[in-house]
Amino acid sequence: MNCHGNNMIVIKFYNSIKERSTGILLFYIITIFAQCQTLQTVCVEGDCDNGVGIQTTENGSKYEGEFYEARRNGKGQLLYKNLDTFVGEFVDGRREGSGIYIHLNGNRYEGNFENDKRHGKGRFHYSELELFEGNYQSGERSGTGVYIYPNGDTFEGKYADGKRNGFGKYIFSDKSILEGIWKNNMLEGKSITKNAKGNIIHEGYWKNNSYLGMRDPNMKESN
Repeated sequence: MNCHGNNMIVIKFYNSIKERSTGILLFYIITIFAQCQTLQTVCVEGDCDNGVGIQTTENGSKYEGEFYEARRNGKGQLLYKNLDTFVGEFVDGRREGSGIYIHLNGNRYEGNFENDKRHGKGRFHYSELELFEGNYQSGERSGTGVYIYPNGDTFEGKYADGKRNGFGKYIFSDKSILEGIWKNNMLEGKSITKNAKGNIIHEGYWKNNSYLGMRDPNMKESN
């Protein structure tokens, strides 16, 4: 887009309607300004309108894949300026559908995307020994999921806003289990601890992830 040329059009347009409607002029200027903020792209190879091509963007990214109506639509690979890489499906230039996002540091997400964000079922590898597998909503862990830690511990339960929220089981590497309710990653209320055979070995109460003891703090003492 030639934003300099559009500036001249604005001036001419202003002169023609300045006596009639400032509202129309304001709308027109805002529209042009928004368009001028769009990153400039260059098709360096192939058909970047309705086919397969290679497209670079002024911010340093590079896309190789399918196009429809001059937008990234279909399967493709996008190399970002920071050297992160996405391989998967696009709709109107956005990550949409299944794909793999590989971070420069080696972290990797495999799963579903919606509107450029992790959404639906997916698996995030933080390292070879640490990963989360479960549901995402608008980029955050949400719903049921399993988190495996490098030390062999595992959490299975509910998530919301990227944190443990709701009932869950923390399974230690020795197979003992702590069951309870989490709120924003913190234990709240009653918990049950079981040994590797599934036998209950302890019950207790928590507040903001701090252990209060075996007695319910909400229970009134009898006279």
